[in-house]
Amino acid sequence: MDFSLLYNRIRLIFSNPTKVWEQVREEARPIREVRTSFLLPLLTLIALSSFAGTLIFTHSGLSVLYPVIMAIKDFGTFLITVELVVLIVTEISITFTPEKDSAKNYKLIVYSATPYLVSVIFSRIFSSLIFLNVLGLYGFVILWIGINLIEPVGNRFKTRYFILVISATVILYLAIGWILMSVLDGLYFTIFR
Repeated sequence: MDFSLLYNRIRLIFSNPTKVWEQVREEARPIREVRTSFLLPLLTLIALSSFAGTLIFTHSGLSVLYPVIMAIKDFGTFLITVELVVLIVTEISITFTPEKDSAKNYKLIVYSATPYLVSVIFSRIFSSLIFLNVLGLYGFVILWIGINLIEPVGNRFKTRYFILVISATVILYLAIGWILMSVLDGLYFTIFR
């Protein structure tokens, strides 16, 4: 696991997204490396902050297992959303991209989601900081910049690709989060009632 990649990539995503996309275009990192060195450490931090925030600030009548369930829910929601969005975008984007390249789509989606993922780390541990999640909108700007530098879609299809990625991400994130929360809450309250 390359923690320097994680730190430097996050820093550059916030400070100079164009430079990040140029680096991403030139490097030959496989999806597995992006997942293990970048996405999974971020999701682990989200899960840990969700666990800590739920443990500290949630009703004391719940057992310690409930924060574990919340951490699993957050980790699973983000991971499943990213993987499904990449799959869907890769399959649909073939209509307006010259090649079917899931690695490019994976990098576009993961790196453009970084502002939201980082803001969630703080808002899960301190729920009063939920307004920080608005910083996730900066991910739309990062995605817009990255589309031209990573995926050669042309101006005619850039907006369609952009809307496809955003709508797939939002819809799947909400649906998967609701499904996981329903299932995990149902299991928890069935066992501990």
